[in-house]
Amino acid sequence: MLQVDAAELRATAKRLRDEVANGVGGACEATSATEGGGILIGFDQYGSRDGYQAVSQAWRAELGAFAEAIRQLADALEKAADNYDRSDRDAARRLGGGHR
Repeated sequence: MLQVDAAELRATAKRLRDEVANGVGGACEATSATEGGGILIGFDQYGSRDGYQAVSQAWRAELGAFAEAIRQLADALEKAADNYDRSDRDAARRLGGGHR
């Protein structure tokens, strides 16, 4: 019989949101520092900020997609935990064990 710890699923979802998604979101925000002519790093006489701005826009898009995927994974974990809890309550009720 499969035993699932719904509390652990919820804790993992919270960690994903609080630690991972927020960290990725911060990195995503850092790439926006190139907007309006600002740059995060210095360039020598042979470089321009245009290339860096282009790559930072690409990074921002990728990091934004990654942060959204993390949030969706956290949502799925919480939904799975809710479903396991509901299934346990339903099974207990069917077996005459009342509510858990």
